[in-house]
Amino acid sequence: MVEEDIEELYKLTGEDFYASIEEQYGKNVGKILRYHDIDSYCILGETHENQLLDLFEKFNDENSSDELVALKKEICNFVGEKVSVKIGTKGKIILLLQSAHKIVRTKKAKTLSEKRSNRLNKHRSSSSANNSSNSDIDVKELCASIGRSIMKLLTSLNNTIHGVVLTNISLNDFIIDVKFTDDDNAPYGLVQCICDDKVRLYYRNNGFQVSNFSKHLKSTHNKSTFMTNKQTQPANDPQFSNNMVLGDEELEKSESSINDDTRNGHVSMNSDNSLDAASVTRKKTSPRQQQYAPEYSNDDDSDSSVIETNNLHNGRQSSRVLNKPDENRSSNSFKNQSRSKKLTTADETSRPSSLPPNIRSIKASGKQKQSGSSFSDQKKRKITDSNKSIETNSSVQNKKTINTQHVYNKTSNTDFLSALLETIDINSHRPSNNYKYSQCVLRFATAIFILAGRYVYEYLRINLRYVLPSIQTIQNNWSYKPYLEAEFRFHESEIHLNSIQCQYIFVSEDCSAIIPRIEYDSNLDTFNGFVTPLLEGVPSENAFKCSVFEQLEDLFETTPQANLVNIHVIQPILDSNVNIPPVATVLSAYGTDHKITAIDILKRWLMIYKQFNSKGIRVLGFSTDGDPKYLEVVQELSHH
Repeated sequence: MVEEDIEELYKLTGEDFYASIEEQYGKNVGKILRYHDIDSYCILGETHENQLLDLFEKFNDENSSDELVALKKEICNFVGEKVSVKIGTKGKIILLLQSAHKIVRTKKAKTLSEKRSNRLNKHRSSSSANNSSNSDIDVKELCASIGRSIMKLLTSLNNTIHGVVLTNISLNDFIIDVKFTDDDNAPYGLVQCICDDKVRLYYRNNGFQVSNFSKHLKSTHNKSTFMTNKQTQPANDPQFSNNMVLGDEELEKSESSINDDTRNGHVSMNSDNSLDAASVTRKKTSPRQQQYAPEYSNDDDSDSSVIETNNLHNGRQSSRVLNKPDENRSSNSFKNQSRSKKLTTADETSRPSSLPPNIRSIKASGKQKQSGSSFSDQKKRKITDSNKSIETNSSVQNKKTINTQHVYNKTSNTDFLSALLETIDINSHRPSNNYKYSQCVLRFATAIFILAGRYVYEYLRINLRYVLPSIQTIQNNWSYKPYLEAEFRFHESEIHLNSIQCQYIFVSEDCSAIIPRIEYDSNLDTFNGFVTPLLEGVPSENAFKCSVFEQLEDLFETTPQANLVNIHVIQPILDSNVNIPPVATVLSAYGTDHKITAIDILKRWLMIYKQFNSKGIRVLGFSTDGDPKYLEVVQELSHH
């Protein structure tokens, strides 16, 4: 059913509605709706089946009108004392109600969706109008706020950017970009650093946070080659302008400067006092580096001026070799001292030497001797360390063997600890899918599984390697029969008493309060939680089996739910010489409401006594609390 059809059907009222119903579902359905004065899908969608048909499935009385009697003759069947609506008419009514409910639900959902969309559009229109009117003002205010934050950040960092101190850095060296997007009311902010990296700023609490930009300024990852000091920039020279946005003319000038610098190159001098030689390197310099390139005064006494700066990232000093005023401006560079040492060594080995051949051969032989002696010392050191590790490992292994043998000697063959150690020893030499366990270890693992539960047992098994078997192994070696409601476990009790060689027991009975709840037992296809019916004082097993839903519904309407659980327990009585008395076991348990008589209790006790007596087990007595019904039974038994 499409939305157009639903909309048309929802609008039908009066005779148009009845005509549509009679055309699709028949005249009898139309007559039923006319009798109830239901003339639209809006009313029909809120109506239940029982409200329409219960009136027609009752016998006529003095209050029945002629119209109702005549309508019953047309749509109902009369069988003895029962009156029921014809199956076809009832089925059409059910289909009509399902369709009406669907139409009403769809219409309500559509109306709700339209209201939500209208509210959203109204909110968007108002917010967009406000944003459009205030966007210019907000952008200026936000840019000013970001600028103030950046200046505070530079002050706190002492004008240190990427590990380099810049004395004449200002706000104009950064590009701030703030804009509003159509999809989100929050503004979008970017800051372009002097290293050309763009850092996004996040909008929080009516302002932009500069924490990301602070992290960027503090980082020193390959940024030092892009930074130079601005302490002597001329203010009127357009080449040193602080504006980072270049126009077309400035781009042409920068391109020409790149070509000039490519021809001129980058020259840095590394003096070597021992060999009186110099190495020359050529590097290209970008226009941005030229923009921040400083000028320095000439010093006739020194060949080059070096400014040392602290590298904040690794704590090492970096040197900047500066050119003389008559040299090209692109000859400024940063060099790390530790790296320069390696480069100097490499230059010494690669460049041709000006020493005489005999001196060079002497130096080469000396280097070979040094390398040979260092290699032999290193080899001897490795052999000594390996011998020490072998001796240490052998001593530790001997100690472990002695300790293990000492533990084995202390344990006897009948001790459980001996069985555990033997299990560990056997399984440590087996694959994980072929572990073996003795019977006592299996019983021990089963007890842990029963007492601790599945999750605790699995945790212990993972940490106690080779000792505990898997849960599947336990379940395969453990015959488990669950308790069933109202079942008396005479056979299981007999097996337990024979295993401990006991023939005398005491039977106890008591009730405990529970929260009423109905549960389904999938193994027996029964429902538990109702008050168990008594037959001659004995509770009936599997009393609440339901094959159809109507039976379960009838149980909920007619049978009360149990708020008490009655438990029968047997306590074995052994010789007084036994130090540890055996534990009690449960004989039976079932739900009840304690609405029983003393005769029912007496009959149940007699049944229990006869069953145990037939198996050669003597019941010495029954115990319970001070309930008057049980006291009445005890009083009756005392007379016999």
